[in-house]
Amino acid sequence: HRETDPKKVAQCPEIASEVFDALTWLEDYTAIPYPFAKYDLIILPGFQFGGMEHTGATFYTDRRMFLNENPTLNEQLSRSALIAHETAHMWFGDYVTMQWFDDVWTKEVFANYFASQIVEPLYPGVNHALNFMQDYIPPAYAEDRTAGANPIKQELDNLRNAGLVYGNIIYDKSPVVLEMLIKKMGKESFRKGIQEYLKTYVYGNATWEGLIGILDTYTDDDLSGWSHIWVNEKGMPEIAASIVGNSLVVSQKDPFGRGLNWPQDLTYLIVPKTGEPEEISVSFGRNSNSIRKKLKTVPEEGSFIIPNTDGKGYGFFRLNEADAKACAAYLSVCENELLRGSLLITLYENLLNRTISPESYMEAMLNYLPKEDNSLLFSAALGYIGNCQRLFPADTALLEKTLGQIVATSSVPQHRLQAFRSYRSIAESPEAIAALYDLWKKQQAPAGCSLSENDYISLSYTLALHLPEQADEIINSQQSRITNPDRKREYAFISPSVSPHKEVCDSVFASLLVAENRRVEPWASAALANLNHPSRQKEAVAYIRPALEAMQEVQRTGDIFFPTAWVRALLSGHTSPEARAEVDAFFASHPDYPPMLANKIRQQANHLYIIEH
Repeated sequence: HRETDPKKVAQCPEIASEVFDALTWLEDYTAIPYPFAKYDLIILPGFQFGGMEHTGATFYTDRRMFLNENPTLNEQLSRSALIAHETAHMWFGDYVTMQWFDDVWTKEVFANYFASQIVEPLYPGVNHALNFMQDYIPPAYAEDRTAGANPIKQELDNLRNAGLVYGNIIYDKSPVVLEMLIKKMGKESFRKGIQEYLKTYVYGNATWEGLIGILDTYTDDDLSGWSHIWVNEKGMPEIAASIVGNSLVVSQKDPFGRGLNWPQDLTYLIVPKTGEPEEISVSFGRNSNSIRKKLKTVPEEGSFIIPNTDGKGYGFFRLNEADAKACAAYLSVCENELLRGSLLITLYENLLNRTISPESYMEAMLNYLPKEDNSLLFSAALGYIGNCQRLFPADTALLEKTLGQIVATSSVPQHRLQAFRSYRSIAESPEAIAALYDLWKKQQAPAGCSLSENDYISLSYTLALHLPEQADEIINSQQSRITNPDRKREYAFISPSVSPHKEVCDSVFASLLVAENRRVEPWASAALANLNHPSRQKEAVAYIRPALEAMQEVQRTGDIFFPTAWVRALLSGHTSPEARAEVDAFFASHPDYPPMLANKIRQQANHLYIIEH
């Protein structure tokens, strides 16, 4: 490792302990002893991946491994899952390797799924079904809902494009699909199949079809037909439900117009105006697009439908206007954590599809947030609120007030910290910026809210963007506060991107078009994101076309995740019609643009097409 902070270095035994926990779990599950001669860890500053599973020696980034003082539950879970993920790769990826990179997902799906299982006993107080849903479904939807959606298993004609196979679909959708498969087979049958798979392909190359062939011998289900829809086809179903007479009618349709039907089991809750809710189970087969289930009682007027109550369904669950309003109100009174989590996801997806207005969505979320005591749900809700404000800007007064009250009064310290970070990112009013400046200047965190060096660094960027006349002083002062040599270099690289001087920003952007200056990819992404901060949209539109023109060079010279990180940093801060026009013009001028790279752009530009101008 390379770290000078003794409090962070002191975390090394804890890190090692989690590695041993993961090794023990995997040896027991697979019935195969650790298959290599050694297992080293190398923790690197500025490493571009969370981790990389070289046989017998895993590289990790310092950002994820060395936690700040008083880390949030999400940060702790994230590190534990990362360690478990990379350790699982020793069996799934190194001991058995895919035959070709179109099956690269077969190592990632097992690493992520088994990571969720390995982490579970380490955190007995966490709702792990909720954590699984929150970890995997929202990021999968973020790509699967877009025009750039791709199948889990993608065609790959040339190894030079192998990096473009990676994304949220293989990392996040695939574990959700695998959980469906395990439910179909049963956990013990699946485990036996996995053990046979590892023994069959020991120190060799495997395919998904080969695995399915083995698993098929452990179940009477037609796994091949099921797999084709979920693995080889892109996108997800749009699912709608309504009450017709004394029945619940649930239908699905293919948003890409191919006529596909996704087989899956779904659960619904009919909530009456008075009396007890009724839970209904619905099972779609490969050839069914509509199902009618009779209810025990005829719902009275004012009843409403909650879809996907266990959070295990996958798709866009479209709500009608009345159900959307009722579900939003129900969020604050619902006692079931898993149901609240599923509702958060469903309501956000309906916000993006405009079945619920940004105004009513924000009102419901700000009513709900202060009452939420589950840290996973609190964190998810903060993220959704921030996205709503970014995509559909509104007066920040009520939002600032609500977050400020949580920072000042929450009984959960990590909620205070998370609310502060959200407050920092959305603050716009002169009063809020002045309060943040005073806090940063004095290095005096709000009571009960422990801020790390990274928090003060992020705050300095925010203040420099909002207080251009003081930006140089803020940056110079923050630079002098940093003692760690790696972090000093990082700050010196990124901080010019928040300069108030156009010529400096233009110079930073021009430098990022040179491959050598993108060598530390997380730094380059951070600088590009600052240049395209929402507060700078008007002037930053000029960066969009040149940065998109550089995408093929970024792919050629960068690592596997960098094209996505580059275009996300470029576009996520933009919401204007001018930004959308730049993306349209780029594609119009490149009609034969490489499809896989085009998909990465479309995935990150999707929000520009959701917003109504």
